[in-house]
Amino acid sequence: MPASAVCDQCGQACVRDSITPGYGVTDDGFRLCFRCCGVVDRDSTGRAMLYLVETDRVERRGCGSVPVWEVTNWPGSLRFRTGTPKAGRHNIAGTRQDVWFRGPEGSFWHGTQYGDYSDICHCQRVQ
Repeated sequence: MPASAVCDQCGQACVRDSITPGYGVTDDGFRLCFRCCGVVDRDSTGRAMLYLVETDRVERRGCGSVPVWEVTNWPGSLRFRTGTPKAGRHNIAGTRQDVWFRGPEGSFWHGTQYGDYSDICHCQRVQ
């Protein structure tokens, strides 16, 4: 891992921390800073591997409150708010959660997260 890397897309220095090198690598071997990773994820071809996470925020609905859910890329440079996940069953993973959200440019997306021990959400543009 280089001591300091430069983003191949925007030319800015990638900020390294104690956990990450400060950049992602594309299939072609290009280094992208986390900001550019979000741009590339946003402009994807209609499919994305994101993470389904429950935030620490709550929203008031009716007489109570519910947690706020989001799908996000790994560095958190791309985030979309979802509705409350719909729980279901899966024949191999046991459980699944489905979410729907508005993605880039207002398009509708659907995401599915399988099993109890993963946050990975397989997302696809539906409109």
